[in-house]
Amino acid sequence: KYLTLSDVLDSHDNNLKFVAVVSRVKKHQTKNGDDMAFVDLEDEINTVGGVVFPKLYQRMNIVPGKVYLIFGKMDYNRNRQSIIIDDLRLIER
Repeated sequence: KYLTLSDVLDSHDNNLKFVAVVSRVKKHQTKNGDDMAFVDLEDEINTVGGVVFPKLYQRMNIVPGKVYLIFGKMDYNRNRQSIIIDDLRLIER
């Protein structure tokens, strides 16, 4: 059984592994012109923002509404909690 987003929200672990729905993908361009994305991750209880940097974004087709196994770390930049996504895998249903 996988942990959910709610299970890891209070974690300061740099090796998070949990399941969440990607509910929104907002594409963004870096100063260098590379594509990346800001995403919303959610489970039945919580929603938190996530960041997908260019290297990962280029090799993944992130589809809103799908469930993913997410690997990453918590970030508290500007006093806002978000998750830096290191990798993600679509969970087939």
